[in-house]
Amino acid sequence: MLKPSNEQRAQKVIVIPPPDISFEDALSERNIKALKQHFQHETDMSKGFYGMNPVFFVVQNLPFLTSDSSEILDVLIQAGVNLNAQEFYPDFKNKITPLDLALYYLEPLKAQGFKKINDADSRDWKEEKKNLNDNLKSRIANIESVVELLRKHGAKTTAVELKAADN
Repeated sequence: MLKPSNEQRAQKVIVIPPPDISFEDALSERNIKALKQHFQHETDMSKGFYGMNPVFFVVQNLPFLTSDSSEILDVLIQAGVNLNAQEFYPDFKNKITPLDLALYYLEPLKAQGFKKINDADSRDWKEEKKNLNDNLKSRIANIESVVELLRKHGAKTTAVELKAADN
């Protein structure tokens, strides 16, 4: 009988359990651990989130979140989800990409939030102003980190960049 070598004994086999919840539930619950399990079990994440590209689902929730979107997006990027998929949104005349949507949310949020902060100048509003400022800064930072991650991995805007690539 052959004895295992020292190298073979040193190697540990890590068995990752299958996810307890569906990909769609993991994404909607922002369950990063379950999303990573789906990735490791090679779940096809590009098939969509109830008919929607999962990157769109992450991006459409950006205005309401203060953290973790980049980490979720990173799992989707590793899984090969199309960052330049185009979907129709009612606020737009044409189909848009996830980057279009993230940028659409970013600028008005900055303008609206800073207006609210500037309007809250009385002493009675001091604590509310600080809380609003902290929350707003976190939400804007979350969107900016998503935009940066999308750009880093080749995401484009529909109006200019994808049309230029087609020519």
